[in-house]
Amino acid sequence: MYAYVGLVGAAAALVLLLLRHQARRWRNPSCGGRLPPGSMGLPLVGETFQFFSSDASFDIHPFIRHRLARYGPIFKTSLVGHPVVVSADEELNHMVFQQEGQLFQSWYPDSFVEILGRDNVGEQQGAMFRYLKNMVLRYFGPESLKEGIIRDVERAVCSSLCTWSTLPAVELKEAVSTMVFDLAASKLLGLEPSRSKILRKSFFDFVRGLISFPLYLPGTAYYSCMQGRRRAMVVLEQVLEERKQSTGLQRGGKAQQHSDFLDYVIQEITKEKPVMTEKMALDLMFVLLFASFHTTSLALTLAVKLLADHPLVLEELTVEHETILKDREAGSEPDGITWKEYKSMAFTSQVINETVRLANIAPVIFRKALKDIQFNGYIIPAGWGVMVCPPAVHLNPYIYPDPLTFIPSRFKDKPEISRGSKHFMAFGGGLRFCVGADFSKLQLAIFLHFLVTKYRWIPLGASRVVRTPGLEFPDGYRIQDMEKSEILLGSYSYAALCGVTLIIGWLAHWVYKWMNPPCIGRLPPGSMGFPIIGETFQFFRASPSIDMPSYYKQRLERYGPLFKTSLVGRPVIISLDPEVNRFIFQQEGKLFQSWYPETAINIFGKKSLTTYNGTIHKFIRGVAAKLFGLENLKESLLPELENSMRESFASWTRKPSVEVQDGVSDMIFDLVAKKLIGLDITNSRELRKNFQDFFQGMVSFPIYFPGTSFYRSMQGRRNVRNTLTDIMKERLSAPGKKYGDLVDLIVEELQSENPMIDENFAIDALAALLFTSFATLSSTLTVAFKYLTDNPKVVEELKEEHGTILKKREAVNSGFTWEEYRSLKFSTQVMNEITRIRYTIPSGWLVMISPMAVHLNPKLFEDPLKFDPWRWREEKRSSMLKNYMPFGGGVRLCLGAEFSKLFIALFLHILVTEYSWTEMEGGEVLRISEIMFPQGYHIQLVPRT
Repeated sequence: MYAYVGLVGAAAALVLLLLRHQARRWRNPSCGGRLPPGSMGLPLVGETFQFFSSDASFDIHPFIRHRLARYGPIFKTSLVGHPVVVSADEELNHMVFQQEGQLFQSWYPDSFVEILGRDNVGEQQGAMFRYLKNMVLRYFGPESLKEGIIRDVERAVCSSLCTWSTLPAVELKEAVSTMVFDLAASKLLGLEPSRSKILRKSFFDFVRGLISFPLYLPGTAYYSCMQGRRRAMVVLEQVLEERKQSTGLQRGGKAQQHSDFLDYVIQEITKEKPVMTEKMALDLMFVLLFASFHTTSLALTLAVKLLADHPLVLEELTVEHETILKDREAGSEPDGITWKEYKSMAFTSQVINETVRLANIAPVIFRKALKDIQFNGYIIPAGWGVMVCPPAVHLNPYIYPDPLTFIPSRFKDKPEISRGSKHFMAFGGGLRFCVGADFSKLQLAIFLHFLVTKYRWIPLGASRVVRTPGLEFPDGYRIQDMEKSEILLGSYSYAALCGVTLIIGWLAHWVYKWMNPPCIGRLPPGSMGFPIIGETFQFFRASPSIDMPSYYKQRLERYGPLFKTSLVGRPVIISLDPEVNRFIFQQEGKLFQSWYPETAINIFGKKSLTTYNGTIHKFIRGVAAKLFGLENLKESLLPELENSMRESFASWTRKPSVEVQDGVSDMIFDLVAKKLIGLDITNSRELRKNFQDFFQGMVSFPIYFPGTSFYRSMQGRRNVRNTLTDIMKERLSAPGKKYGDLVDLIVEELQSENPMIDENFAIDALAALLFTSFATLSSTLTVAFKYLTDNPKVVEELKEEHGTILKKREAVNSGFTWEEYRSLKFSTQVMNEITRIRYTIPSGWLVMISPMAVHLNPKLFEDPLKFDPWRWREEKRSSMLKNYMPFGGGVRLCLGAEFSKLFIALFLHILVTEYSWTEMEGGEVLRISEIMFPQGYHIQLVPRT
């Protein structure tokens, strides 16, 4: 038994060693020199999956682009089980094309050969290839194009464009493919459109899976491709057999006049000593049909899309073709393009070259090394594939500046490209330069001639372009095609057109002024967005993390820390620069004054604290300081605050779970409502509910319509204002009755001989003070709970600091003192860190400051999303404080800042010394500018024993 187990183990070990050896050999293939850098991928599979992945861009396919960046212009890989050297080097590409038959030969991986046929023209070498090439050129060369094919192309184009103009919409890629395929089937096989329909469907199925992973299983794209080829070959065999029987040609028959290419093929295969077999003939017909319709239809579709996207190019192209029509001699064929006219289309040729450069319809061209080849210090081993990558040359910014932009004029004054070059390989190069290149360019030129002189078109919807790695339109490209003669301009329509043109001109001027506001000097970079709306939608878009919202992050990366924009109809400069922010705060009342957009003023009130400057602003700060200033905090508010907080914590322990933000909001609001407006707990809770409705819609797009967040916010504000108005009327009617709150002081001022404020201002000021006291602190402490839960090390150090305070007290039951508060060092670091991450209310100036974007800037705060109170230790603290502004700055430094810090410190003191807690549910974070917890944050609070 043991011997058997040992034998099995030894066999398994041997197999593993063998597999490991094979994998190592795969990754490090042997050669007599230095291979190019690169990766061979997984054994057998190689990097085939990455090669066939799709990419929604005109740019170089990611498979090539990423490896070019990593390895350089020449690298090795493995595709469908074969080692390949990929070349994006123009010199190596040129050598590959020029050394055809000497150092290299045509080659494609087996999966491609299966698709195109074992006897296709790409697999033929030497004399056989030259024979087939000359055979095709006799029929599709320049002489044949001049003498007859040009008229056939013209008829096909005119017929198709006329038909399309009667339809409400045309899927252009499919329609152009049908037009080109029917023309090719007619010239190659003599098929009428009704007969070619079946063959066309098979080819369409074939093309859909052409560039796909070669997995031959039902349901895969490759399987569909092979089934399409099989059906197409059946039809081609039937057509060939029918033609052989109908012509009556037998082996050794006499030559006849060829009405189509198939007649010519039949004559060749029925010679006494034929060079070409029937199977080669079928594969040749298959490849010619595929190449003629697939490449041309893609190029035509892309050309129409690019012209629609570039009206100046379309205008220049139209001028060229209308000039051709005007220059025709009297009595000449009105709609017939001559060869001379075709060759005179200079700008059209530039448009075609630029289209096929961007299209890169043949994304790769394969060859095989016939012997070991040395190039630039690398060796290409004999038998290895070489994959030339035209897009890497065509989209190289050093060869073609701004390569992804459609600029036909880049080909101006350049010699006609007829054989390919180092920098232009849209039709291949060398001995195997595409034999159908002239035919394709002729079709493109004639199509564009009739399209721009007789028709207008409108794109219907967006159209994606992807590379897989070949060019595709996965959603199609739909247009509406109209004859120009159908666009009648009577006197009324002409006047209407003039009016519309005038309006469009005025709108264009207005939009231009919006996007480029006048300024004596240079404005910061940035975008003004859409007229009126500006970038308001982007500004209010929520971000599902505590990080800086994408609105700020994207613009910070693109424009820097100072940029222009427009929010809710107003031009704004946004500052994320701490130096600029400090300058603004310090120059309050001199170079800057407080300002908020009209929508924010509607929320806070037209006579709120935010709208007043100077004396009135100083007055309200002085009044509020009597309640929330240092003296009152020390003498009376601290004990009252501690008692209120302990009662709230005790009530939490009696509940199975507490929603932290609601609980903290009640805790703060009950106390503040009592100190500001003298409300008891019952009445204050009802008022807080209205404030909550107000708060939840405050950071939302300002559309005042039932059902919107902004509408609910304004309704909540109305309810708040009604309550405060009732309180103010009651107190003004009995001014002698005192409550010891802020309203007492306001009533005294209102009833003085020369009051500085009026009743409306007083109500708006009270609403603002109530709102800021609970809204900011409640979310701050909710975030604190979340971070303390996730960082037990911080909790332990807090416990140690506050435990030390308890030990030093002479009386066990004595309360928290001002001296104890001022002695807190680590708690201050925790408070700084909590407010750095959480506190994000921007100081809303025409220059809009965003403290949050400063606090979360990794250049100013290392690892800014990490909760790290130790970053505020003494040795680092001074350097960071200059970039720290959670409570604003200057004369508008938050008047409740000291109250907020005391509240947080006392909250942490009671929490960590007397309680422990457990997360129950919620806690997911959402940030617009304020941090929010859309699902709430529930905890269970338990007294410590």
